[in-house]
Amino acid sequence: MMTNRVWLGLVFCAVTGMPAVAAHHAEHVHGPGGGLVVGLGEGGYSVELIVRGGKSLTAVLTDGEGNAVATDGGYLTLTFTESDGEKEDYKIDAGRAEGTFMKTSGHVIGHIVRDAMSVTASVGGAEYSSETFNFPHGPNGGEVVALGGSKLVVELVVDGDVVRVHVLNAKKRPKQVGAEEVTLTFTEPDGELEDYTIPVGSSEKKTGTVFEIDDDHVAMHVMRDKIAVKLVVDEKTLESETFSFSAK
Repeated sequence: MMTNRVWLGLVFCAVTGMPAVAAHHAEHVHGPGGGLVVGLGEGGYSVELIVRGGKSLTAVLTDGEGNAVATDGGYLTLTFTESDGEKEDYKIDAGRAEGTFMKTSGHVIGHIVRDAMSVTASVGGAEYSSETFNFPHGPNGGEVVALGGSKLVVELVVDGDVVRVHVLNAKKRPKQVGAEEVTLTFTEPDGELEDYTIPVGSSEKKTGTVFEIDDDHVAMHVMRDKIAVKLVVDEKTLESETFSFSAK
């Protein structure tokens, strides 16, 4: 269930030009919906950006005390800076819940996960804008890590007890590969290594290859332990660096 409360005193320190695939190494703040919390200038307002399913965006606007804020114009403006330097604005309409704005668009989600962006809200007749930042997650709201020796990245998503590993290209677009499984290697608190193999769930050109397992034990490992991902494509072994899952 979406909540309209966020932690008190959260401040997102945006870094312009952050490499998208290395974003899990940067410090960023998550809100109660599992999204990215971004500060909107000196007014004390902030917005949590929640991306799900490759096409769904929910944004929750709050004041400095975590209360939902209704804006005058009834929308948020997202300003994207594309790779060629061109800027593009998108308006996100208000949802039913106070302070909540929603958009269903794979095109907009593509901009969010790939381009530098800023957010602007109108409150009390004044506009408040964030600094320019890079969204650290993938199109499904998960942790994005690069696979060494390739242009592939994987997005790790936890949904209850279900763990999904999405294969993406370097621009965070779905990518189809010929692999039947992916291996997650966990480093447990005592230093012991444990491998889990996740079978392919689907592999289509439009959605890319997705590995999926419904297992509370694997989900617990993802949330708790350091992780490395190994994928074998065309008899070539591709591995990520070891990382901690932060898209919680």
